[in-house]
Amino acid sequence: MLVSERLRQAPGMAIYRGSVPHESCAGRFVFDSFYYVDLDEWPDFRRTLDEDRLGKIQCDTCGDIAEVKFPVIVEIASRNLLIFATHGGDDGGVESGFVAVLDRAAAMLTSVVAERARRRPYTFVHGYRGLRVLLDALDGVPLPKPAPPYAHAPDTGRHFSTLHGYRYGDLFFHYPGQRTVDDLVCALLHWSAGVTDAAEMKKIVAVAEGILRIIGPHHPWLVHELGRLYLELGEFDEAQRLLELASSAQHCWLAVTASILDATPATRADVESQSAELPHATPATVRSDVCSVRHTVTRQRPAYKDYAFWHFPEMEQNAHPSGYTTQTVHEARGLAVGYLSRYFIDESRSVFPSFSIAFGNVLTGTKENIEAVADAEPEAVRGFWWHYVLARWLGHTNEHDSLVQEIDTAIADLAAEADLERFYLEGAARELRG
Repeated sequence: MLVSERLRQAPGMAIYRGSVPHESCAGRFVFDSFYYVDLDEWPDFRRTLDEDRLGKIQCDTCGDIAEVKFPVIVEIASRNLLIFATHGGDDGGVESGFVAVLDRAAAMLTSVVAERARRRPYTFVHGYRGLRVLLDALDGVPLPKPAPPYAHAPDTGRHFSTLHGYRYGDLFFHYPGQRTVDDLVCALLHWSAGVTDAAEMKKIVAVAEGILRIIGPHHPWLVHELGRLYLELGEFDEAQRLLELASSAQHCWLAVTASILDATPATRADVESQSAELPHATPATVRSDVCSVRHTVTRQRPAYKDYAFWHFPEMEQNAHPSGYTTQTVHEARGLAVGYLSRYFIDESRSVFPSFSIAFGNVLTGTKENIEAVADAEPEAVRGFWWHYVLARWLGHTNEHDSLVQEIDTAIADLAAEADLERFYLEGAARELRG
């Protein structure tokens, strides 16, 4: 299809006009290829999409109609979201395709729009069908039942997993690339939420900065919380730097799912002065930014509700920022678990119930990770124990032999059911003896 010159020149639009020969006659198919569409600039876009005109092209001589499938990025400024409609399926190259289209679009957009686009989170959908369904869902329209064909492999087996992200009506947005460190970040956020003392804030800053030195400033929540803490501590220049960095870190894949279970009540059960509805239960129709309400849910597989629309299981399996390797993630876990164990186990500090649960999840999840990679990734496991020992006992004693003896004594004093703490103490003792 072709659009008006006014629309082609609009600041929030990146449209390339091209043509290809029509083999059946002497004419040419003239078309507009939409790289980037700002919904605020094109109010009729939804109707064009619904009427299935977006990929239709017409010969300028004989009038024949053909159909093509162009990838397109759609910006919804009111939702703080970019949607990339891809027709390539779950082939592992969706993110690189998005980057290529955005780079091409940026050359045609104004500098303001291009800069804005490079700060927004983005999500992926399967073709125009997925785009249409997601735009409807963001407006509160119930999801249709998915039907084949599917541009991805179906899920195998049935299982459940915890997701941290943002609730948005019936949808849930999450960072697939952060799944290996999400539990660490959530534990630190639970700790930070209850802290008002400057000295304790500095302890959290030390842990957070240690993690970021190892894996890089890629997790938006962790970088933002570090900036907030510096703001509370009165170090405004560093706070500004980190908050700007957190804004840039949001420009990453924010996957969407509707296949979730949420055990959180939809209404409050406490004092009347509070809102009748919890934030996570607010309908999508009255929401703005998709990143406005952090929440935790259980994801169920097979993810039937996501099929054909926005299910990219292969991409999710392989998604991670460049700084996240098996080695660096285990080193970051060693530092975090060691420091938290020193502070809350060895020094017996009081904890909030929410942090206690989050810390327990970190301890359990880390143990499972270590056991899973022990044979295949011995260097990563060694890196974990090295950082764990340094974080938990560095400065506590300078004598190697006395530290080993102290740990052995602690192991002997453990209750029979203290299997988790026994795992960490015995691992530390092995590392020191090795």
